[in-house]
Amino acid sequence: MSKRIDRQKMRERMRKRADERRSSGGTYHIQLPDGVEFMSLDEGRNFLDFLPYEVTGKYHPDEIPAGELWVRRPYRMHRNIGPENRRIICLTSFGKSCPVCEERAKLTAEGADKSILGALRPQERELYVVADKGSAKVLDTSYYNFGAKLDEEVSYRDDDTALFWDLEEGFTVEIRMSEEKFAGKTYLEATRVDFEERKDLSDKFSESEIKLDDCLVELTAEQVQALLHGMDTPPPFEMDEEDDDSESRSRSRERDDEDEEQEEEPRTTRRRRRR
Repeated sequence: MSKRIDRQKMRERMRKRADERRSSGGTYHIQLPDGVEFMSLDEGRNFLDFLPYEVTGKYHPDEIPAGELWVRRPYRMHRNIGPENRRIICLTSFGKSCPVCEERAKLTAEGADKSILGALRPQERELYVVADKGSAKVLDTSYYNFGAKLDEEVSYRDDDTALFWDLEEGFTVEIRMSEEKFAGKTYLEATRVDFEERKDLSDKFSESEIKLDDCLVELTAEQVQALLHGMDTPPPFEMDEEDDDSESRSRSRERDDEDEEQEEEPRTTRRRRRR
């Protein structure tokens, strides 16, 4: 049964957070539940049915209390950490101090080279739950290349589309991904967002399909320090080498890695067809 929500409250909250995020400017880092796959986007038109999820973490960057429904889980990611170039979740994503960010602040004060500082800069990313061919998948994407455009449309509109992710009264989101170039590298960026009415999804999905907060791998400050300085430390879980080599994950990372020098890091994957 669909969880009852105050839709007017959610509309206002969604627009407020969209405005705030637009004005404020996010592996060894993500573990999906068994059987859950990553969603993908392609160049051109993508038709997405976003699903709500129940917040379970004590800290949420959008200030959503545990137990309430929301559409995304923002997080920050550090890449190329340590001799094995790990990707890790910045601990500020959990409301904690981050040794990598502290190291970057120290190097900034010492006048370190911009390339070193850029390598340590956290990237703003987001997780979404999306319905795809009868199953729920996770979309892991750059805020600047995807979420920012979505927030822009939500902020400018004064209608019910702010709750595009509502199970019963939501909308299918058509997002156009266009190929862009920066510093000789090619990546995808959301350039247009439209909304169209869709049918009620509450008979097929629930708000607890995937708990996004639990997908983010939280290391301890000691583990981050050890990785940062190349010390030997046991991982918090057994590395999923098979997942790293899977076709969907490698396709997604291929273009993601091409844009490594940009803050607006993209992630690409498969397109939804119009029903």
